[in-house]
Amino acid sequence: IQDELSSYGFDAEIHRYLISSSPSAVNVCGYKEGTVHPDEWLVLGAHLDVAEPGSGPGGGTRVGAHDNKAGVAVVLEAARGLAQFDHRRTIAVCFWSNEENGYDGSDSWIGNIPDGVTVTNYLNADAVGTNWPGYYTLVVDCIPNHDDETLGDQWEMIRMLEWAGSNNNNISDALQLGRELFHSEGYASMKDVDSSDQKRQSISVHDSDRGRSDYERFADQLGVVSVDWGSLTGGSDCYHGACDTLDTMLDMMVTDNATGQQNLIESFDLISWWMFTAAMHLDETPIYDE
Repeated sequence: IQDELSSYGFDAEIHRYLISSSPSAVNVCGYKEGTVHPDEWLVLGAHLDVAEPGSGPGGGTRVGAHDNKAGVAVVLEAARGLAQFDHRRTIAVCFWSNEENGYDGSDSWIGNIPDGVTVTNYLNADAVGTNWPGYYTLVVDCIPNHDDETLGDQWEMIRMLEWAGSNNNNISDALQLGRELFHSEGYASMKDVDSSDQKRQSISVHDSDRGRSDYERFADQLGVVSVDWGSLTGGSDCYHGACDTLDTMLDMMVTDNATGQQNLIESFDLISWWMFTAAMHLDETPIYDE
């Protein structure tokens, strides 16, 4: 991954840190310095590790195609596009270790941000791919969330994301359905319940207090408005399980009018373009927690 980031044009580094359960762990980051505000960093990230053997609820995995090779893939693709442009702010693209064991990787990186540097926004991808245009919801979380009973704590980010996501794909109907599901059934129905038999194709952009990935650390520790693209986790029989493989993802993405491969390609296309486009806008105009 360090070599891949370097080939795009990033200044790629391996950051080693110590944790109690391992003699050494690493994050891999690439940096492209901003031309106007180099000490303001826009960060993109995904976690590298998988749920180790014995982990709940599925007993652990060795492949981790959905959680989180897919997230790594779309962040790399967004980074490849971003590297082709100069940016006002420094772009940092990081791949974290030890997300599954408590966010040690992102915690270590946050604890070593250079003096004088501020993080403007953070964009994350974790467990993507088994979602729109398949029969599972693509869940796009925006945090911090201050009132879980209302949609709107991060309305500026939600509005920008819905607009930016619609630039490259026809997803207006999916966004409307996702909004309705969020209000009528709640967050858990989209992340923790396998509703594929209902054959609904939905995307939900919202604020929620269920942050369960590295973006939670940026919101909690730095007060940074952070976004995560994700999909079905707890409701999947293969969540943190040995069957979290590409073949399983392809099977889950079959719909009445398309193969699993066609839908998976379209899902990756949507999310990588969406993350790239959002980063371009946030480089010009960061969105802060009001």
